[in-house]
Amino acid sequence: MHLIIILGALALAYGLRKANLFTPSTWVQRWQRSLLLFISPPLLLITTAIAATCMGHQGQMLGL
Repeated sequence: MHLIIILGALALAYGLRKANLFTPSTWVQRWQRSLLLFISPPLLLITTAIAATCMGHQGQMLGL
């Protein structure tokens, strides 16, 4: 289960980098798109790693 979550996050991060979401026309839109594509994949991978670590071996969140 953990491997599936991590591989899914990697695939989504790669997809965000390679997807042609829209063609920005102004500098503001280009800046916002580059910031989104720069921040989103690492943030997604970090939150997935933290969630998988907190789940532990049993797959329960913090023992609940």
